[in-house]
Amino acid sequence: MGISWDSTDYMAVGRNMASGIGTLDVVGLPMTVRPPGISSLICLGDWLGLMPSASFVLINSVSAGVSTYFAMLILKKAKIRTPIAISTLAIIAFSPSLLNMYSMAWSEPVFIALVVAALWISLSPRSITAHAILGVLFTFMFFIRYVGPFYSFPIALIAILSQSRSCGLTKSAFRIGSIYIASLIPQYFWLVRNESIDGTLTGARQGAGGSYLGPIKTMLGTFGSWVVGRDPLNGNGGVYLNWNDYSTIMKIAGYLFGSILILLVFLLIRLRKESTEGSNVGLGLFFVSLFYVSFSVIRFVHLEIGPLDNRMMSGIYIPLVLVFGTGLDAVLQNNSSRKIASVIFAVLLFAIGSQSVLSSFEYGANGRYWGSGIHQEQPLHQFIKSLDTKSQFMSNEPQMLFSVIEQSPIFNQYMNARIFPKPCTDRYMIWYANSYLPDAKPTRGKVIYADAVGEVIQLADCKVPAPTFWP
Repeated sequence: MGISWDSTDYMAVGRNMASGIGTLDVVGLPMTVRPPGISSLICLGDWLGLMPSASFVLINSVSAGVSTYFAMLILKKAKIRTPIAISTLAIIAFSPSLLNMYSMAWSEPVFIALVVAALWISLSPRSITAHAILGVLFTFMFFIRYVGPFYSFPIALIAILSQSRSCGLTKSAFRIGSIYIASLIPQYFWLVRNESIDGTLTGARQGAGGSYLGPIKTMLGTFGSWVVGRDPLNGNGGVYLNWNDYSTIMKIAGYLFGSILILLVFLLIRLRKESTEGSNVGLGLFFVSLFYVSFSVIRFVHLEIGPLDNRMMSGIYIPLVLVFGTGLDAVLQNNSSRKIASVIFAVLLFAIGSQSVLSSFEYGANGRYWGSGIHQEQPLHQFIKSLDTKSQFMSNEPQMLFSVIEQSPIFNQYMNARIFPKPCTDRYMIWYANSYLPDAKPTRGKVIYADAVGEVIQLADCKVPAPTFWP
């Protein structure tokens, strides 16, 4: 399982919840920048005896299956003809872009599953029990990712319109609206909790500024990366990813994807007059996607530097692929056109499917980022793993160290006066040679291991106050 900076917080909070010391992140501070939903699943896994990385393998595998299953139900709801439905579903199941999510210890896989399940419930008139479940999904979406309400609100509007066919618009609006408002109550209390901790609702964030054109172009580049099946810069673009980081083929593919999408949407609007089920489903899915994209563009400029990359857009990947499926089903009215489309689908599926299979073997054998074998098997890290797990570990790169030992809190060097919240035996400082926190190295202690990557400094046992080593 691939591990990145934010993966470590999900894991750390989960393990700290399981040990009874609360929703503390890697360095032992109350987490506000990320919701606790994924960490709760890690906590459950910990109680069952699973390490966080193993829990993520199970969580992501189930999420991938759930997402594909509900995508199939949506295609059946839209009454898409079998060849188009199978092709659409296969592209979802073998998507390299989704595999990039499923192979990482992130919140996206569970969130995608919740979104697709909620969309299926919303697209048809349902019983009050089903809509109550929809409200639960809305709440879960927020506690998995803070952007949850910007999916749940348009999904609730679709549910209102769908339910209005059987009970009228007023009754439908009251029924779904009440469920939606009820789903906001636990979300409100969590935001109040965050504000009481650090004065923010969802952690400290800052917008990128500039014009809206920048994130829109990045979005088109991301569309192109979906078609090509690869992330720009091998997925290392970070928060400063922009249009220029995408390859020429990705840019061209992005423009084609966006243009064809718009044409198909206009076609579905025309078919809406005939009240076809496929057009209703396709337009509903597009509305949710458009609502989220509009919010994401505004958010990037004014609220948070989060480019509209594959990760940020992953929640609308399946909805947009389903829009293509419903639109193409409407376009392809004769056998000749369907045969041509089948050939194109087969070529596309072979290209992305083979890439996904090869990537699956690569990720399984080598891991990704901090979860890679190269990182985990560093001699420094092998030495650290040989130390007593009941020790207190400190580091100038706490998140990197957590990816190796999967236990916390791991204080940095500036937190030496803090009381460690758990019983411990010995105390060690893991000092990495390359760090964004290069200062305040302890002046005392015994170096018991050193190489080009870093050092392990023994700071006596936990009975000796840590500030002793920072005179």
